[in-house]
Amino acid sequence: MATLGPVSRDETVLRGLVRAGVDLFRLNLSHGTQEQHRETLRRVRRVAAEEGCHLPVVLDLMGPRYRLGLIPDEPRILKPNQEVVLGPEAHGVDLPVDPEILEHLQPEERVLIDSGLIELRVESKQGDRVRARVINGGPVRTRKGINLPDTDLPFEVSEKDRSDVAFAVAEEADYLAASYVGEKAHVEAIRAVVSEAGGRIPIIAKIERKTAIEKLDEITVAADGLMVARGDL
Repeated sequence: MATLGPVSRDETVLRGLVRAGVDLFRLNLSHGTQEQHRETLRRVRRVAAEEGCHLPVVLDLMGPRYRLGLIPDEPRILKPNQEVVLGPEAHGVDLPVDPEILEHLQPEERVLIDSGLIELRVESKQGDRVRARVINGGPVRTRKGINLPDTDLPFEVSEKDRSDVAFAVAEEADYLAASYVGEKAHVEAIRAVVSEAGGRIPIIAKIERKTAIEKLDEITVAADGLMVARGDL
């Protein structure tokens, strides 16, 4: 599987990837526009026809997305074993985070930032503040993504994902990847949205949370395939 981005969507690069042995392409719907992805899909299909091969494409839904708030004087360098405070954007907070996230965090759970490059471990909660210890340090910047692989979070299909599902149905995508699923009901929720959009697309469950591992058997039955998101997990 190869993920296509702004550089690799070039037709010459695409052809080189196919000849090098790629047999499945992924488009990350967290980035770019639907029009850009539509053009990439058409390029893949054109190259596949010319190369005489079948090149399925998986469209990867963004899923629930959490990000850091404004970090003054960025980048802020976090050092291993440093204690940091997470909370709403206010004085005395090291890392501004949406309160919706904070209420679900529990001690010993991990907070991964920037695709898992930064790792924190929750130590305690007090009101709307969470104290955490830096396990893996490095620079953090405004709006970097947050993943909570150990935390039991609510799952909702966002308006963006609904729009992207409709796009995938219209473009006859080969597969849909469902992000941050934690149980079979999450896979079924995505499948229902696909059905509402008038389509039938195989769903790949992305395994990137502890809860997904704990309920792997039921997710495996509900989904049509699995993808392991190593960085987030």
